[in-house]
Amino acid sequence: MMRVTVNGRCVADVNEDGGTLAGLLGGLRARGEIAGDEVVVGLEVNSSPCAARDLDALADVALGESSEVAIATDDLPGYGRRILADARSMRCVLEEAAERLPAEFRSRELRKANAGLFNLLNALESFILCLSHVRNTCAASCGPSESWQRIMAQVSESLDAIQDSQQAKDWMSLAGHLELKLLPALRGFEPVVKDMSDAIS
Repeated sequence: MMRVTVNGRCVADVNEDGGTLAGLLGGLRARGEIAGDEVVVGLEVNSSPCAARDLDALADVALGESSEVAIATDDLPGYGRRILADARSMRCVLEEAAERLPAEFRSRELRKANAGLFNLLNALESFILCLSHVRNTCAASCGPSESWQRIMAQVSESLDAIQDSQQAKDWMSLAGHLELKLLPALRGFEPVVKDMSDAIS
């Protein structure tokens, strides 16, 4: 028999919801134990926490002999606000990296600079995924769709220029693209995040 809690509240000792996490969540939603406008933000199986970012991938995981599943949920606005708070912190880190890296490339600290660029690009991808997720999940716009398209086009253009310079090993040009293309694009996200936050408040 599996014990299931939602936000610390014991909801059932269930076996009838199928053998996967998706089946369990579907059953809980069908019985109203998790409201339709709530998002699962945390999960523990037998006291082992699963990262929130992994929940989609865990949908088909067999619960098997699990004895306890603890689920944490939040409403869509709260969920969106938490992600946007993380996104604001990420944007500050991205800007700091984009400000620092040009000097490293110009001084030919190439190993350090390229490692920093790799980390910057990975973090930028995560940042954009966070914003896209809030837009799609919470129906939070960032103003007219042209605004989103414009800033994403600016980011794409800057990344293409950086990639071309990196492949050509033109470090001076790469430094310039970081300063003159990518950094302004990152700063352009500030009103986007604000508008999204306002939309779900």
